[in-house]
Amino acid sequence: MVKYINNPIKFKGNMTSDVDIVLKVGYKYGIDEALSIYTSKIYVNHWVGLKYKYATKDSCKHALNADQTYKLLKEYKRAVLIVGNKKDDFNKAILEMENQLIQEGYYKALALINGPCSLCKKENPARPSLESLGIDILATVRKFKKNVPQPKIGEYPPYAIILVI
Repeated sequence: MVKYINNPIKFKGNMTSDVDIVLKVGYKYGIDEALSIYTSKIYVNHWVGLKYKYATKDSCKHALNADQTYKLLKEYKRAVLIVGNKKDDFNKAILEMENQLIQEGYYKALALINGPCSLCKKENPARPSLESLGIDILATVRKFKKNVPQPKIGEYPPYAIILVI
């Protein structure tokens, strides 16, 4: 079952909807929940980046400060917020979604994934983590979805944001 959560953006134009592209790829991985959001609705806070950089076992030297992240987000108008069901192959799915969006004409698509920084883990392809950019993903998800449980310390629920246009 496809879940369009409170989709606040009406799609215009002849390109396939970004959410439709994401969900088409997501079905292969058991992901059926995505919504198009304005980047201005993404929570960015200084404390998130500092906590991630200094107070977790996943400390990251690639962290941007909140001001840099605000500037990045201003270069985009829309993003797709993805809520997964399980962590298995989630990162692989998100990167495949990003690639498919680029192939469909969303050339600025950039995936940001919840959890440890793949740059620090030397994964290829690598993407910065949401937390290393100061993005409060839990507050962002809770803005659009009710009854989101509090994750345990050190646990990263399968959430991602793909910056689109």
